[in-house]
This record gives sequence, structure tokens and C-alpha cells, in this order.
Amino acid sequence: MGLGLLMVALGLWGDRSDARAIPFPADAPWFNVTRPLTSASLRGRFVLLDFFTPGCINCIETVPSIARIQHRFARDLVVIGVDSPKFAASRHRPNVRAFLRQYAIHHPVVIDRHFTLWHAYHVFAWPTFVLIGPRGHVRHTWIGQGHHAAIARALIAGIRRARSDLRPGRPPGRSPSHRGVGLQGPEKIAVDRRFVAVADTRADRILLFDHHGRLVRTIGSGRPGLRNGSARQARFDHPQGLAFAGPSLYVADTMNNAIRCIDLATGQVTTIEAPPLNAPWALQRAGPWLYIAMAGDHQIWRMRLPHGPPRPWAGVGAEGLRNGPLSRAFFAQPMGLAYAHGVLYVADAESSSVRAIVSGTVRTLIGRGLFHFGHRNGPADHALLQHDQGLAILSGNLYIADTFNDRIERLDLGTHEVTTVMGTGRTGRRLGQARAAELDEPAGLAVLGARTLLIADTGNNRILALDLETGVVGLWAR
Repeated sequence: MGLGLLMVALGLWGDRSDARAIPFPADAPWFNVTRPLTSASLRGRFVLLDFFTPGCINCIETVPSIARIQHRFARDLVVIGVDSPKFAASRHRPNVRAFLRQYAIHHPVVIDRHFTLWHAYHVFAWPTFVLIGPRGHVRHTWIGQGHHAAIARALIAGIRRARSDLRPGRPPGRSPSHRGVGLQGPEKIAVDRRFVAVADTRADRILLFDHHGRLVRTIGSGRPGLRNGSARQARFDHPQGLAFAGPSLYVADTMNNAIRCIDLATGQVTTIEAPPLNAPWALQRAGPWLYIAMAGDHQIWRMRLPHGPPRPWAGVGAEGLRNGPLSRAFFAQPMGLAYAHGVLYVADAESSSVRAIVSGTVRTLIGRGLFHFGHRNGPADHALLQHDQGLAILSGNLYIADTFNDRIERLDLGTHEVTTVMGTGRTGRRLGQARAAELDEPAGLAVLGARTLLIADTGNNRILALDLETGVVGLWAR
């Protein structure tokens, strides 16, 4: 993300054993601990600081490998996540708590609200990992992804050399909680003439409803993994984007880096053979094509239905906001798609923008760059969003899940005006009239019928239905 992607190849920054660890800010909020951690309480253990920011795909993709490191070296290592937040929303406790829950992060996490630790450790990219020895000296720094093996080697060697300094103990953090019932972090929605499909992301399953909100079928065992087979046997890992195509439902199986196909008649799940994918996040069918928002590669891919294989289509793979021909454009973690009248619309989350692809050219409708975000309505070329992740189109209006602003926005494609149709901008659960409703990081949208907008209110574990004519919003599924 940002400089993080550019620095992936740099890897080890070097042995810095002359530097001392920095005390944690006294007023910093903590998660997954009973009391704030201190340098003194960590003495005698290796400490791995994981500098991240919620929503960053490069950070999300390191979660499984850091969990393996934590488990492997639990006797001698404490992993501490340091949220040095890019977005304003990521400074607030409820939003960070939702991110940790969504990705099952159980080790201690601290919010570095004022970038105190970021600057003290000379960090300049997400993710960055800093290894501190048992006497409180900085040992190594790694920048970017792909350093699981190098971190493990450094720990093995360090533990061997520092055995007399170690004071093994029970690692701080909380134990994984049991999964609840009902929806668990639903992120994306798709609708066809028979079904409404919901990616129940944190529960690793796909739910099929009828148009009245009655559950018809559950697809997936609810346990993370990559397994084909029957609806009960199949496994997904944080599924996201959904798209119906005739007798099939396609799934962007994000953490498995795969496109899956569900036979709607039998419930059987198969995997589309494909070249290596990198965090496929959103899907959109348009004629014979299935478009894929490839968040990890900052590109739009596509595959010819029904069986592909997927190939890059738009974007060079560099992170940023640049318009122009498909072969030269930059995207920044695309996470939502919509299509109408020959135009593919893209929610480009890390640049907090909305892009449009038409006639082989990429242009920007809303957004100004990687570090321009906020909430501002009005003319599209002056409007601001914050990490938007979902799109839907109806009657000449593009609806936007303005995720980190906890709002639903509307872009009138005729007048190019942006207005808020739902949400106060405050995280909460209140319903009623749309403008007074409180959302919690809505991530997916879909149109049901002639006037209903379905909203994946992700942080609140529910699907809402907004009547676009009356402005009344109600609970559709939870």
C-alpha cells in the first residue's frame, strides 16, 4: 500500500542492535490485553512489532503468516500490532475493533494515533516489521510482504544466542472466541431473478436467500480453507465478491486467492483454474465477461464465462491514481465494481475514488489521490470519500458504500453531484429514516427490484434494505 508496495522487494533493512526499543505512548488505546503493555513487562521476550493500517491489502495479506509466526514461537515471542492509521476512521476504537474481529487477530494491538512509534522506528511504509530482542534492543526491520521465512530464521538464530536472557511465559492476548450465530461480517451482495447471495465473510460461507429475505441454502462448512465439494463440505477463506451467471454463482475467495464457482442447482463448489491471483475482492458480470477487482495487484482482471481463465485487463499493477488507456492506468486497491451501459465503475479504495472504464480508457469521477480523503458532498470533482468499497447503479444514479465514513453516497451520473442518502457518519446501529441511520463500515451494495438498495452493514453484522423512494430503511437479514 503506498510506499509499502514499492518496498516489498527491499526486504531486510538490517541489523540495528545498537538501537533501543521505544516506550509505548502512555495514552495509547490497546486491544486484546487486560492492561497496557510496557517495555518492562516485555523484557525477556522477543517482540515483533507489526506496523499496519486497517484496510491495507498488503497488511491484510500478512495476517495468516504472522499468526503462524506467533503460534510457532509463542514461548519466546510477543507479536504486537501497531495501528499507525492512514485514514481518520482507523484512529477510533470501534473501527479498529471491527477490523481485528474481521480478520481474527488475537495478539495485542495498540493504536499509534500520533505516529509516535512510526517516527521513532523510522517507518515509512505499511506493513513494516520490527524485531526487538529480549534486552530491548532493535534487531531487524523488514519492509513489505513476503518475509515470513526471514523473520522465522532471525528468531531461531536470536533465540539460540539469547537463551540465557529469555524469560518464557504465557503470551499476552486473548483466546480465539467461538463463532456466533447469524451473519458475521457480511461484505458483498449479489442479486439475480431468484436469489440474493451474501458473502458472510468472517464466517467463511455464502448464504442464499430468496427475495423476501428467507434463507434458502448455506454453502460452505463455516471453517476456513480451500476445499471443493458439496455445500456442506466446501471451504472458503474470507469470501468477498459475488456474481450470478446463468446456473452458477461465482465467488471471489479472497484469502485463498481463488475464483470459485457454485452450481446453483446442486450446491457443488469448484475452483476456476487460473494463473496466480492476488486478493480478488469484487466481481461483476457484463455479457460474456466476468470482471475481477484484483485488490492485491491494483488491477482489473477479466475472464470469459464460464471457465476463464482470468487475465489482467486494466492497470499496470502500480498503486496510484492515473487515468488513460487500460495499459497505462494506475489503480489503488480496487474493492467494488458496477456496470451499466458499457461503463465499468470501480470503487478504488486506497485512493478513496470512483473510477470509470469506457471505450478502453480509465477516468476518475471522484477522488484526487492516495492521501486525499474525507467527507465532502457537491460537485464530483470536489467531493471526498474515505476508503469506499462498494457500488451499485440504478436509474442513472451510482450508489457508493463510503465505508470508512459510515455512509452511503449517491453520484448523479447526469448532474455529477454527490449527496448522502444514508448515514450520519457515526458508527452505530440506529435505524429509521435513512439520513438519521447509523452504519458501521458498510462494504457492499446491490439493487433488489425497482427501488430497493440492499446494504451490507458489515460492522453491524446485518443486511439493510433502503427504499430509495421513501427513504425508509429496515432490517433485511441478520
